[in-house]
Amino acid sequence: MASFGKCCCQDNGCCCIDRVDVDFAVPTPGQPGASIGSWGWDVATTPTATEATQTIGGIPRLVQTCLYRAPSTTICIPPDYPSIAGYSLSYNTYFLAVERYIPADYFLEVDLDRYWWFQGNLLWRVYAYAQDLVLRVERRVAEGLMRVRLTGTYAMTRERYFSGRLRQYVKSTCTLLVDNTSTAPVDHIPCARALPDHPCTIGGGYFIPFTTNIERNTGYGIFMDTGWVSGNCDTIPTLSTAEPNIFGGYNSTSPPGDCRVPSGSNLVTHGSVPSPCSGLPTTFYSHVETYTPDNIWFATHPFSITPCGGPSEEEEAPP
Repeated sequence: MASFGKCCCQDNGCCCIDRVDVDFAVPTPGQPGASIGSWGWDVATTPTATEATQTIGGIPRLVQTCLYRAPSTTICIPPDYPSIAGYSLSYNTYFLAVERYIPADYFLEVDLDRYWWFQGNLLWRVYAYAQDLVLRVERRVAEGLMRVRLTGTYAMTRERYFSGRLRQYVKSTCTLLVDNTSTAPVDHIPCARALPDHPCTIGGGYFIPFTTNIERNTGYGIFMDTGWVSGNCDTIPTLSTAEPNIFGGYNSTSPPGDCRVPSGSNLVTHGSVPSPCSGLPTTFYSHVETYTPDNIWFATHPFSITPCGGPSEEEEAPP
Protein backbone atom coordinates (compact mmCIF):
# COMPACT_ATOMS: atom_id res chain seq x y z
CA MET A 1 0.00 0.00 0.00
CA ALA A 2 1.22 3.49 -0.83
CA SER A 3 -0.07 7.02 -1.20
CA PHE A 4 1.07 9.93 -3.29
CA GLY A 5 -0.17 13.27 -4.61
CA LYS A 6 -3.95 13.44 -4.74
CA CYS A 7 -4.29 9.67 -4.75
CA CYS A 8 -4.91 7.25 -1.95
CA CYS A 9 -3.42 3.99 -3.20
CA GLN A 10 -3.66 0.40 -2.15
CA ASP A 11 -2.31 -2.79 -3.70
CA ASN A 12 -5.31 -3.07 -6.05
CA GLY A 13 -5.64 0.49 -7.28
CA CYS A 14 -5.98 4.15 -6.38
CA CYS A 15 -8.79 6.57 -5.78
CA CYS A 16 -7.85 10.05 -6.92
CA ILE A 17 -9.74 13.07 -5.56
CA ASP A 18 -9.22 16.44 -7.18
CA ARG A 19 -11.52 18.63 -5.09
CA VAL A 20 -13.95 18.65 -2.14
CA ASP A 21 -16.79 21.19 -1.83
CA VAL A 22 -19.01 21.75 1.23
CA ASP A 23 -22.29 23.64 1.75
CA PHE A 24 -22.37 24.71 5.40
CA ALA A 25 -25.40 24.75 7.72
CA VAL A 26 -28.09 23.93 5.17
CA PRO A 27 -31.45 23.90 7.02
CA THR A 28 -33.54 20.77 7.08
CA PRO A 29 -36.70 21.32 4.99
CA GLY A 30 -39.28 23.12 7.11
CA GLN A 31 -36.69 24.53 9.52
CA PRO A 32 -35.87 28.26 9.90
CA GLY A 33 -32.43 29.62 9.18
CA ALA A 34 -30.26 29.92 6.10
CA SER A 35 -27.12 28.29 4.79
CA ILE A 36 -24.10 30.33 5.83
CA GLY A 37 -22.11 29.62 2.66
CA SER A 38 -20.08 27.23 0.54
CA TRP A 39 -16.37 26.53 0.42
CA GLY A 40 -14.09 23.93 -1.06
CA TRP A 41 -10.49 22.97 -1.41
CA ASP A 42 -8.31 21.50 -4.14
CA VAL A 43 -6.58 18.36 -2.92
CA ALA A 44 -2.90 19.12 -3.28
CA THR A 45 -1.24 17.19 -0.45
CA THR A 46 -0.76 13.49 0.12
CA PRO A 47 -3.66 11.97 2.05
CA THR A 48 -3.00 9.83 5.09
CA ALA A 49 -3.51 6.19 4.11
CA THR A 50 -4.02 3.19 6.40
CA GLU A 51 -5.19 -0.40 6.06
CA ALA A 52 -6.59 -2.29 9.04
CA THR A 53 -9.09 -4.96 10.03
CA GLN A 54 -12.37 -3.69 11.49
CA THR A 55 -15.16 -5.78 12.98
CA ILE A 56 -18.29 -4.86 11.03
CA GLY A 57 -21.51 -6.70 11.72
CA GLY A 58 -19.56 -9.13 13.89
CA ILE A 59 -17.23 -10.08 11.02
CA PRO A 60 -13.57 -8.98 10.70
CA ARG A 61 -13.17 -7.09 7.43
CA LEU A 62 -10.20 -5.42 5.77
CA VAL A 63 -10.80 -1.66 5.47
CA GLN A 64 -8.61 0.75 3.54
CA THR A 65 -8.86 4.33 4.78
CA CYS A 66 -7.68 7.69 3.43
CA LEU A 67 -7.92 11.01 5.26
CA TYR A 68 -8.09 14.21 3.21
CA ARG A 69 -7.50 17.22 5.46
CA ALA A 70 -8.61 20.67 4.36
CA PRO A 71 -5.93 23.38 4.30
CA SER A 72 -6.04 25.73 7.27
CA THR A 73 -4.89 29.19 8.29
CA THR A 74 -3.31 29.80 11.69
CA ILE A 75 -2.89 33.23 13.23
CA CYS A 76 -1.81 34.41 16.66
CA ILE A 77 -3.85 36.45 19.11
CA PRO A 78 -1.93 39.72 19.53
CA PRO A 79 -0.80 41.26 22.82
CA ASP A 80 -3.83 43.58 22.69
CA TYR A 81 -5.73 40.76 24.42
CA PRO A 82 -3.45 40.10 27.41
CA SER A 83 -5.62 37.42 29.02
CA ILE A 84 -5.22 35.11 26.01
CA ALA A 85 -2.32 36.64 24.06
CA GLY A 86 0.01 34.06 22.59
CA TYR A 87 -2.69 31.55 21.69
CA SER A 88 -3.30 30.61 18.09
CA LEU A 89 -6.43 30.54 15.96
CA SER A 90 -6.72 27.87 13.29
CA TYR A 91 -9.56 27.62 10.79
CA ASN A 92 -10.28 26.33 7.30
CA THR A 93 -12.65 29.10 6.23
CA TYR A 94 -15.00 31.68 7.75
CA PHE A 95 -18.33 33.32 6.93
CA LEU A 96 -20.16 36.47 7.94
CA ALA A 97 -23.27 34.83 9.38
CA VAL A 98 -25.16 37.86 10.76
CA GLU A 99 -25.02 41.61 10.13
CA ARG A 100 -27.58 43.95 11.75
CA TYR A 101 -27.91 47.65 12.54
CA ILE A 102 -29.69 48.43 15.82
CA PRO A 103 -30.62 52.01 16.95
CA ALA A 104 -28.39 53.04 19.84
CA ASP A 105 -29.15 56.60 20.95
CA TYR A 106 -28.66 57.75 24.51
CA PHE A 107 -28.07 60.79 26.70
CA LEU A 108 -26.53 59.96 30.08
CA GLU A 109 -24.71 61.38 33.05
CA VAL A 110 -21.52 59.36 32.78
CA ASP A 111 -19.55 60.88 35.66
CA LEU A 112 -19.76 63.74 38.14
CA ASP A 113 -19.06 66.46 35.60
CA ARG A 114 -19.95 65.04 32.19
CA TYR A 115 -22.98 64.53 29.98
CA TRP A 116 -22.54 62.06 27.09
CA TRP A 117 -24.85 62.24 24.10
CA PHE A 118 -24.70 59.48 21.49
CA GLN A 119 -26.89 59.45 18.41
CA GLY A 120 -26.32 56.56 16.06
CA ASN A 121 -26.47 52.82 15.53
CA LEU A 122 -24.76 49.66 16.65
CA LEU A 123 -23.57 47.33 13.91
CA TRP A 124 -23.62 43.69 15.04
CA ARG A 125 -21.73 40.96 13.24
CA VAL A 126 -21.32 37.27 13.90
CA TYR A 127 -18.64 35.24 12.13
CA ALA A 128 -18.69 31.47 11.87
CA TYR A 129 -15.42 29.58 11.38
CA ALA A 130 -15.16 26.05 10.01
CA GLN A 131 -12.32 24.15 11.68
CA ASP A 132 -10.58 20.78 11.43
CA LEU A 133 -12.36 19.67 8.25
CA VAL A 134 -11.44 16.10 7.31
CA LEU A 135 -12.85 13.93 4.54
CA ARG A 136 -12.54 10.24 5.46
CA VAL A 137 -12.84 7.73 2.60
CA GLU A 138 -13.05 4.04 3.55
CA ARG A 139 -13.10 1.10 1.12
CA ARG A 140 -13.94 -2.58 1.39
CA VAL A 141 -12.55 -3.32 -2.02
CA ALA A 142 -13.42 -7.03 -2.24
CA GLU A 143 -17.10 -6.22 -1.61
CA GLY A 144 -17.29 -3.06 -3.75
CA LEU A 145 -18.36 -0.97 -0.75
CA MET A 146 -17.32 2.51 0.35
CA ARG A 147 -18.03 4.80 3.28
CA VAL A 148 -17.33 8.55 3.26
CA ARG A 149 -17.46 10.84 6.29
CA LEU A 150 -16.95 14.58 6.62
CA THR A 151 -16.11 15.87 10.10
CA GLY A 152 -15.17 19.20 11.63
CA THR A 153 -16.20 21.84 14.16
CA TYR A 154 -17.35 25.46 14.27
CA ALA A 155 -16.21 28.45 16.25
CA MET A 156 -17.94 31.81 16.37
CA THR A 157 -17.22 35.41 17.30
CA ARG A 158 -19.40 38.45 17.79
CA GLU A 159 -18.48 42.05 16.97
CA ARG A 160 -20.27 45.23 17.99
CA TYR A 161 -19.47 48.62 16.42
CA PHE A 162 -20.90 52.06 17.20
CA SER A 163 -21.39 54.47 14.32
CA GLY A 164 -22.82 57.95 14.80
CA ARG A 165 -22.31 61.27 16.53
CA LEU A 166 -20.68 61.53 19.95
CA ARG A 167 -20.86 64.73 22.05
CA GLN A 168 -19.52 65.36 25.54
CA TYR A 169 -20.51 68.33 27.70
CA VAL A 170 -19.32 69.82 30.99
CA LYS A 171 -22.40 69.65 33.23
CA SER A 172 -21.81 72.82 35.19
CA THR A 173 -21.16 75.09 32.18
CA CYS A 174 -22.66 73.12 29.28
CA THR A 175 -19.35 73.56 27.52
CA LEU A 176 -19.03 71.24 24.52
CA LEU A 177 -15.79 69.29 24.88
CA VAL A 178 -16.18 66.61 22.19
CA ASP A 179 -18.20 66.54 18.96
CA ASN A 180 -17.21 63.97 16.41
CA THR A 181 -18.40 61.12 14.24
CA SER A 182 -17.30 57.74 15.49
CA THR A 183 -17.04 54.36 13.77
CA ALA A 184 -14.82 52.76 16.38
CA PRO A 185 -15.56 49.20 17.58
CA VAL A 186 -17.26 49.11 20.94
CA ASP A 187 -16.24 45.55 21.75
CA HIS A 188 -15.52 42.14 20.29
CA ILE A 189 -16.60 39.04 22.15
CA PRO A 190 -15.67 35.38 21.76
CA CYS A 191 -18.74 33.18 21.71
CA ALA A 192 -17.50 30.35 23.91
CA ARG A 193 -15.83 29.43 27.16
CA ALA A 194 -12.65 27.44 26.39
CA LEU A 195 -9.33 28.89 25.27
CA PRO A 196 -7.55 27.72 22.12
CA ASP A 197 -4.91 25.20 23.11
CA HIS A 198 -1.94 25.88 20.82
CA PRO A 199 0.43 28.59 22.08
CA CYS A 200 2.23 30.77 19.54
CA THR A 201 5.78 32.00 19.71
CA ILE A 202 5.72 35.50 21.16
CA GLY A 203 7.92 38.11 19.53
CA GLY A 204 7.82 36.74 15.98
CA GLY A 205 5.35 39.32 14.70
CA TYR A 206 1.60 38.99 14.27
CA PHE A 207 -0.50 38.65 11.15
CA ILE A 208 -4.08 39.44 12.11
CA PRO A 209 -6.39 39.64 9.09
CA PHE A 210 -9.45 40.00 11.36
CA THR A 211 -8.22 42.27 14.11
CA THR A 212 -11.42 42.27 16.14
CA ASN A 213 -12.07 38.53 16.01
CA ILE A 214 -11.03 36.18 18.79
CA GLU A 215 -11.96 32.62 18.08
CA ARG A 216 -13.01 29.97 20.59
CA ASN A 217 -14.72 26.65 20.11
CA THR A 218 -18.49 26.66 20.62
CA GLY A 219 -19.16 22.96 20.23
CA TYR A 220 -21.14 23.15 17.00
CA GLY A 221 -20.22 20.04 15.03
CA ILE A 222 -19.91 19.17 11.35
CA PHE A 223 -20.71 15.55 10.56
CA MET A 224 -21.87 13.80 7.40
CA ASP A 225 -21.78 10.02 6.87
CA THR A 226 -22.80 7.97 3.84
CA GLY A 227 -22.66 4.66 5.70
CA TRP A 228 -21.46 1.56 3.82
CA VAL A 229 -22.86 1.72 0.28
CA SER A 230 -21.86 0.51 -3.17
CA GLY A 231 -19.23 2.72 -4.72
CA ASN A 232 -15.92 2.93 -6.50
CA CYS A 233 -13.34 5.54 -7.38
CA ASP A 234 -15.45 6.89 -10.25
CA THR A 235 -18.63 7.18 -8.17
CA ILE A 236 -17.52 8.05 -4.66
CA PRO A 237 -20.70 8.30 -2.53
CA THR A 238 -21.65 11.60 -0.89
CA LEU A 239 -25.29 11.14 0.17
CA SER A 240 -25.34 11.31 3.98
CA THR A 241 -27.52 9.29 6.32
CA ALA A 242 -26.44 11.32 9.37
CA GLU A 243 -29.06 13.22 11.37
CA PRO A 244 -28.89 17.03 11.07
CA ASN A 245 -27.39 18.87 14.01
CA ILE A 246 -28.14 22.23 15.63
CA PHE A 247 -26.66 25.41 14.24
CA GLY A 248 -27.28 29.08 15.13
CA GLY A 249 -27.98 30.81 18.42
CA TYR A 250 -27.46 34.40 17.28
CA ASN A 251 -30.33 35.85 19.32
CA SER A 252 -29.70 33.71 22.34
CA THR A 253 -30.81 35.01 25.73
CA SER A 254 -28.42 32.53 27.35
CA PRO A 255 -25.32 33.77 29.25
CA PRO A 256 -23.19 36.45 27.57
CA GLY A 257 -20.46 33.91 26.82
CA ASP A 258 -22.60 32.79 23.89
CA CYS A 259 -23.31 34.80 20.74
CA ARG A 260 -26.01 37.30 21.60
CA VAL A 261 -27.26 39.63 18.88
CA PRO A 262 -30.30 41.81 19.54
CA SER A 263 -33.19 41.85 17.12
CA GLY A 264 -34.02 45.48 17.98
CA SER A 265 -34.04 48.09 20.75
CA ASN A 266 -36.54 50.20 22.71
CA LEU A 267 -36.14 53.78 23.90
CA VAL A 268 -36.26 54.00 27.72
CA THR A 269 -36.18 57.16 29.83
CA HIS A 270 -34.22 57.35 33.09
CA GLY A 271 -35.45 60.51 34.78
CA SER A 272 -35.18 64.26 34.33
CA VAL A 273 -31.99 66.16 33.66
CA PRO A 274 -31.37 68.71 36.45
CA SER A 275 -31.11 72.28 35.14
CA PRO A 276 -30.83 71.22 31.51
CA CYS A 277 -28.69 73.29 29.23
CA SER A 278 -30.24 74.91 26.20
CA GLY A 279 -30.45 72.50 23.29
CA LEU A 280 -29.84 69.38 25.36
CA PRO A 281 -32.44 66.68 26.16
CA THR A 282 -34.57 67.29 29.25
CA THR A 283 -34.47 63.61 30.29
CA PHE A 284 -31.83 60.94 30.47
CA TYR A 285 -32.63 58.18 27.98
CA SER A 286 -31.12 55.13 26.28
CA HIS A 287 -31.97 52.47 23.75
CA VAL A 288 -32.28 49.09 25.49
CA GLU A 289 -31.60 46.06 23.31
CA THR A 290 -34.36 43.51 22.73
CA TYR A 291 -33.98 39.85 21.79
CA THR A 292 -36.09 37.28 20.03
CA PRO A 293 -35.98 33.56 20.90
CA ASP A 294 -32.92 31.61 19.84
CA ASN A 295 -32.33 31.68 16.10
CA ILE A 296 -31.32 28.04 15.69
CA TRP A 297 -32.06 25.37 13.12
CA PHE A 298 -31.26 21.76 12.40
CA ALA A 299 -28.71 21.73 9.61
CA THR A 300 -26.72 19.41 7.40
CA HIS A 301 -23.44 20.09 5.60
CA PRO A 302 -23.74 18.48 2.14
CA PHE A 303 -20.47 17.83 0.36
CA SER A 304 -19.44 16.88 -3.17
CA ILE A 305 -16.31 15.18 -4.46
CA THR A 306 -14.63 15.70 -7.82
CA PRO A 307 -12.59 12.62 -8.83
CA CYS A 308 -9.56 13.20 -11.02
CA GLY A 309 -9.82 10.50 -13.66
CA GLY A 310 -11.18 7.66 -11.53
CA PRO A 311 -8.89 4.68 -10.75
CA SER A 312 -5.30 5.45 -11.63
CA GLU A 313 -2.33 3.21 -12.02
CA GLU A 314 -0.53 1.89 -9.00
CA GLU A 315 2.66 3.55 -7.94
CA GLU A 316 5.49 1.41 -9.23
CA ALA A 317 7.71 -0.13 -6.62
CA PRO A 318 11.34 0.98 -6.81
CA PRO A 319 13.68 -1.53 -8.50
